[in-house]
Amino acid sequence: MKMQQRTAVIISVLLIALFTLMLAASGCGGGGDGDSIPATIDSTTAPQSASVLGDIAASAELAITAITLNTGSGLYCPKTLLRHADRLWTRQGLALPGTLQSLGSDSSTDLCTDGGTVTINATWDGPDNPQDCSEMKNLYLELVYANCQEGFETLNGTAGFYVPGDSCTDTPAAFDFSFSNLRYQNPSEGDDFTFNFTMVFSDLQYNTNDYLVGGNVSFNGSMIGSLEGTSMDVTFDALKFAMAGTVYDVFDEIVEVTLTINGSMYGNIDGDQFSERSRRLAVHYKQTVQGAESGEEFTFNGDYTGGCLDGWITVETIIPIFLPDSGQCPTSGEVRIAGDGEATIEFYSDGSVTVYVGGDTLDYASCDDLPQCI
Repeated sequence: MKMQQRTAVIISVLLIALFTLMLAASGCGGGGDGDSIPATIDSTTAPQSASVLGDIAASAELAITAITLNTGSGLYCPKTLLRHADRLWTRQGLALPGTLQSLGSDSSTDLCTDGGTVTINATWDGPDNPQDCSEMKNLYLELVYANCQEGFETLNGTAGFYVPGDSCTDTPAAFDFSFSNLRYQNPSEGDDFTFNFTMVFSDLQYNTNDYLVGGNVSFNGSMIGSLEGTSMDVTFDALKFAMAGTVYDVFDEIVEVTLTINGSMYGNIDGDQFSERSRRLAVHYKQTVQGAESGEEFTFNGDYTGGCLDGWITVETIIPIFLPDSGQCPTSGEVRIAGDGEATIEFYSDGSVTVYVGGDTLDYASCDDLPQCI
């Protein structure tokens, strides 16, 4: 169940997209059911269906990445962005030239480290010169990059951050990120790509440390260009993750969470086409220890289609899948896959896999030997 290369690329690009907000915030410390045709399950397609479990796990890690960056004093956490905005409108840490005439707005242009500028525009419902955040509602921060250079990295385009309702809270119930023709370039790494997408967080719940423990995050839009010389063109179509039961360790890392996935993601990585759709697909992720091995435990329950599948499969976990930190393949677990037939996949301590389908028993020395569903 080795994580697929395309998802690693997507996660890397997402991280860079979120990094853009750090440059400005210097104070920072579901899909519809559609058709329901069942996929063909036989001795050819069952092993291919088994290989998609890695794709499902990697999709869950995409959401965990977004959630983790929202904790504590993370780069784009709402708490630190709101505090940065507070310096703008209260004049406590930033002197702005001129006299502002418009109602509920403010603006500042800063020089980037190695050339270019980033302009921060703030608008809100309330007076032009509020004395307290309680006088402001529906805050929107717009970050406009003009040839903004930080070392080898250059940014052009617009990023936005919106918090509906009360601007005083460190724990907003909802907020949005948006990227409009935001181009990131780093010639030294072979990076040059453009973002046009939104991330919408809603129905958020927090723990006593103000870390996200529940809620929804959805992705819509596209990313196109190249990462480390690898071409990519990825579209998110109402890809939504509902999170619950989130647990953090003392290092503020997520060690357990349940994600329910709906929607789709499609495109190509280095010319290889892919298309994935999920429907009420619940993924439980947990960092744990088996014997002397630490690793990640996954359970999958729900519907999925993509790649070589000619319809939907229903995935049911019988025994949680354990993926050790020291290896690329699970060392225990049992999953049942159903389409127009059924198959059972078992993972063993030596990394081998057996697929039972119909009257056939198909043995593989490694999960990497499973035929890929492309």
